[in-house]
Amino acid sequence: MACRRNGKPDSSATTCDNFAQSETSKGVVHERPHRVPYLARYRGAARRPDLARPVVARIATITVWPLVLIDLVTEEGVTGRAYLKPYVPKSMAYLVPALNDLGRLLKGKRLAPIEFYDQARKSLHFVGYEGLSAIAVAGLDMAAWDALARAAEVPLCVLLGGTTGPVRAYNSNGLWLQDPAAAAVAAEALELLDEGGFAGLKVRMGRDRIADDLKTLEAVRDVVSADMRLMWSTSTRGSAWTRPWNAAMPWTIKA
Repeated sequence: MACRRNGKPDSSATTCDNFAQSETSKGVVHERPHRVPYLARYRGAARRPDLARPVVARIATITVWPLVLIDLVTEEGVTGRAYLKPYVPKSMAYLVPALNDLGRLLKGKRLAPIEFYDQARKSLHFVGYEGLSAIAVAGLDMAAWDALARAAEVPLCVLLGGTTGPVRAYNSNGLWLQDPAAAAVAAEALELLDEGGFAGLKVRMGRDRIADDLKTLEAVRDVVSADMRLMWSTSTRGSAWTRPWNAAMPWTIKA
């Protein structure tokens, strides 16, 4: 195995067996295990794609979905990737600088996701651990774990002690509250059937009247096959689904 210098193969270096060599800014050579990457730099990109189907919930209507792409590039050439979806575009004005700061904080450190997470959180102690702080730390945490799995050349679930296998998934790209008419939602369900080959759909509830929600669910069931799984969730803020905990459930759902 050839040594690596600054993340690139160096055929002129002596054989290093289980070690990779990298130079510091002062020209001092250190030996490091080649299977344990060290963070060289953080690289991010912000995007604001328009949604083909806007998210229409009771709490908000979202037509543009902010997206932050994260790369953690190691000295050994391994890159861990992750992405964040912080809901509102203006959040990126605060989130991206925080990610840049965290990237500089962790640069040159051995790739250790648990330690990265702890150091990143501690660095944000005085501005709080929740909200955008938590989102920024989570982005780097995911990318660090991805890089570690790539360095080990195994899926992340295997690295964490699990196994690979099929996972049930459903299409969640529509069926919002954009139209009170059950027929319109059912027509969109037919469109979703042709996207991705999913065996399930997710229907949103939360209209002013529970009867309208149930009518919508029945309309969707009528146009999809009987073996199509239907998931549903409610945007309960201000909707008819909000009820006292001691109230009896006054409805029956058939799906």
